[in-house]
Amino acid sequence: ANHHGSTPRHGIDATALNRTKSMATRYGLLALVLVQAQGLTAPPRRAKPRAPRANALVDAWRARSAADPRFAKKLALEAALACALQTAAEVQRRKSAFAREADYVVAGVLTALAGKLFASFQAAPSAAGAARPTNAFQRNLAFDQRISAVVRPTPRLFALGFVAAALGYGLTGLLSVLRDAVGA
Repeated sequence: ANHHGSTPRHGIDATALNRTKSMATRYGLLALVLVQAQGLTAPPRRAKPRAPRANALVDAWRARSAADPRFAKKLALEAALACALQTAAEVQRRKSAFAREADYVVAGVLTALAGKLFASFQAAPSAAGAARPTNAFQRNLAFDQRISAVVRPTPRLFALGFVAAALGYGLTGLLSVLRDAVGA
């Protein structure tokens, strides 16, 4: 290639380089700095990234809402039913001791609520689940995909059950200690 024309040499336009040298000779180093600075641009500002877990949860929520526009209402109904049914079970179990053992009742209801919300969220159909089904009852699935949709979330559901039980026992213990401290 010709190094005297406008053919780039090592990524630099030779004409622009000659013009820069000419200006530097005529006007000094300041002109050279100004000409070179014209080609500089500030890097684009990036938004502060959200935590990866929050992004994944938001993406999962959007995928489920896209697959079922009534997803939020269904989840709210599941939560209300879980609270009502667990409270009814606690009333039946504790009878006259219900108010006195409110700490156990609250822990039981919150544990049931957490478990139900997570299980319902996991079982909901997902628009992003076209390649990997998230619900065994989604339409047009092969038998192995249905089995996979049941088996794949099992470790997560086990972990949820473990965490919910641990939180339930921890909350029960904490509320019992508070009850004893108050002297009830």
